[in-house]
Amino acid sequence: LHRTVGCGSVSFSTFPGLSAFMTVQLYEKYLRKDLPDRNFILRAGLDLARKDLKCVKAHALSVFVSEKGIRDFMETGILPDYPIERYDPIQPEDRFLLLCHYMKMIREHDVSLRIIKESFGNTSSRSRIWVDDRLICIHLQDISGACKVILIRDPGLLSLLNDFFRNMPEVICMSQEASMDTLQNILDEYNT
Repeated sequence: LHRTVGCGSVSFSTFPGLSAFMTVQLYEKYLRKDLPDRNFILRAGLDLARKDLKCVKAHALSVFVSEKGIRDFMETGILPDYPIERYDPIQPEDRFLLLCHYMKMIREHDVSLRIIKESFGNTSSRSRIWVDDRLICIHLQDISGACKVILIRDPGLLSLLNDFFRNMPEVICMSQEASMDTLQNILDEYNT
């Protein structure tokens, strides 16, 4: 649950980053009861969620996510942010509430949400790129859940990536309006 980087101004990921929206109740409910250091992991997870939520509220964020990644979460309840051996999959009613909270925060804090088009690359990957003004963090996760984190502080690459994300072509992702409509449609489909 430890992350070595701060807030990203851009998150480019195939799955929705929902860790910022986890509540005490959700952590308590889904964190495996048999973990040897459960209380420590619970506190660390909640601390991470508070820091992530503070970043959402304090920064002008751009979030790029695939529709398939959102639908995969709604189908499976798996949060690729966390190692699968540490928690039980989120139940359908909590998935819906978590995604509703995600959408509410996007609207309230002027987060730029853009859904990556399915025609662009492998949208079933569980990888993420965070970019801010100091650092690029590439989080790679294979199908088994093993993670590797690469940190890059090259100013030229930072500038190039920030320009790329600011001027994301429409062939790669939907507009903000179409992305919000798609997210609302997904919520409507799962509202049972």
